[in-house]
Order: sequence, then C-alpha cells, then structure tokens
Amino acid sequence: MASTGKNILVHLKKCENLSAARFKQCIIDYFVKTGETKMEISVELIDNKLIISDSKQTATAQWAQFYHPPFCPFYHLSTNQVSEISEETKERGINVGVSVLVESSDDKVLLSRRASHLRTFPSIWVPPGGHVEENESLEEAGLRELEEEVGLHLEPDQFMQQPLKILTLWESCFPAKLEIGLPRRHHVVCYMYGKLRNETSTQLNTQIKMDANETDACIWLDKEIVEVIDLSREDTTTEIKIPENMPGTISALVLDDNKQQIETDLDVSLLFKRLQKTDDKGRVSSGTKMALHQWLKLKT
Repeated sequence: MASTGKNILVHLKKCENLSAARFKQCIIDYFVKTGETKMEISVELIDNKLIISDSKQTATAQWAQFYHPPFCPFYHLSTNQVSEISEETKERGINVGVSVLVESSDDKVLLSRRASHLRTFPSIWVPPGGHVEENESLEEAGLRELEEEVGLHLEPDQFMQQPLKILTLWESCFPAKLEIGLPRRHHVVCYMYGKLRNETSTQLNTQIKMDANETDACIWLDKEIVEVIDLSREDTTTEIKIPENMPGTISALVLDDNKQQIETDLDVSLLFKRLQKTDDKGRVSSGTKMALHQWLKLKT
C-alpha cells in the first residue's frame, strides 16, 4: 500500500559520516567501488532513518548480506542518462520497503503476485510487503503489510524466532534494467523471515483474503520448487534444469474476473523465468530470488 505518512529514507554511514542516500546513488558502489554485487552491511532503523553502514554502529544493529543484480541500473548509469532523469525524481532519495517471507509449520513459504494494474512490477511474484511508515519498526511494518495485502493477521509470538530476523537486503530499481527504461523508483527492500510454530499452509490458506488493489494471487512453495527458482537467479548463468518428477502446475489462490478468490492451477514454469529485456510478467522478482536463496541456506 502507499505510505500514509512520512517516507522512511535510507541513510549511509561511512567513516563516521552520515548522509541521506541520493536517488541516483548505487549503494554497494558507494562502499566498495569494485563492481561487487554483494557486501555485508550493518543495518538499523533509528529515528525514521534506515542507517546502512560498513561497520556496526550500535549493539542493536544487525549484520546482513546486501545485494544488487549485476545489471544494477544505478551502478551503470552514465552521466548523460543521469541528466535525462527529472530533477523531481533525483530529489526523492532512496525509500525503504519491507517484505515478509513467512514459512508455515509444514515448511512452505508464501509468495503473492502483485496486481496487474500496479505501476511498478505488475504481475511479479514477491513476499507480501510494502513501505515502512513513520515510527514503525521493520517487524511492525512487515506484519501490517502482510495483513493488509493478503489478510493474514499474525502476532510476533506465533513465530519461532522473535523478533522476525532480517534475511537479506536488496537494492531495487524500477524499471529493473536500463534497457527497459531510466530509473523511476529506488528502494532498499528489507526481506524479513519468520517460521510459524503451529500453522500449516493449508490452515493459513483458509485465512487469506487478498486486497485486489495490491495482490491477485498467492502460492505456497516447498523446498523443491524453491531450489529450481534459485537456479534462475539473475546473478548466475546456471542452466535451469526442472526435475522430471516436478508437476507442471502448482495450486494457487487467485482472484477471478469478479475479484472472488478461487483455487486454480498455474503453470509452474513461469516461476523459473529470468528477467529479459522486458519486465516479464509472471516471474519471481530478482530480489525475491535472492531472499529465497538465503532461505535455502537456512534449510541446509
């Protein structure tokens, strides 16, 4: 959902110097300047600022892996391309988003498909999430968005680990590639993770009530499907091999033309697509693939 209050912005701390991140700025390049696609960072939400640093600043700050794709538009922007971005856009700063990867007690994770009419990343699979609002913690924002987008009201004590842990952070740009268009949105997405103590995916499906303004489908993925999605990450050229015993469809909750929730089967191969030169609908977002990659590490 759109934030109803003040935007929470990313701030960068390097050598004790704290400054608001600029819209056109590639964060990893700011810290390491070697063309890397990942780094370990310290992150903390303080006074409505998400502070990212290459050294831990406080006892409550968390270390996390921070990623962006090898084609990160902000790393590859030329001077001429920067000049073509409107001044209004360049003054926005970098917004903060949060997504919650919920794992059911029967070891499945929930993804939702963004509504087809949305201006950014339409029909793309992601964990439920959205903007962090003023005076919220990352966990509070994630659980609020989970309820608003898919109707799941979950309390922190329903999860095995409290508070929800940061799984990874992702530098997100829309459009996702310069070949598609100049950047119009710049976010750092904090992917949170929590495993539920008792609720199974079947039980949770009965509680889902999607907001048609934001979401039009939900699916629960097991480890076997996630392992194939992981092969399709945009930071790897690994051949995508689908196991012979994998079903060709996956059961999903979908909003029909009358905005009613129905159970139907979707083509599972759409989940294994890589981003091409167009912002392919039906794929799993690049940041979500990295979050799922981190989830798989927890399962080994």
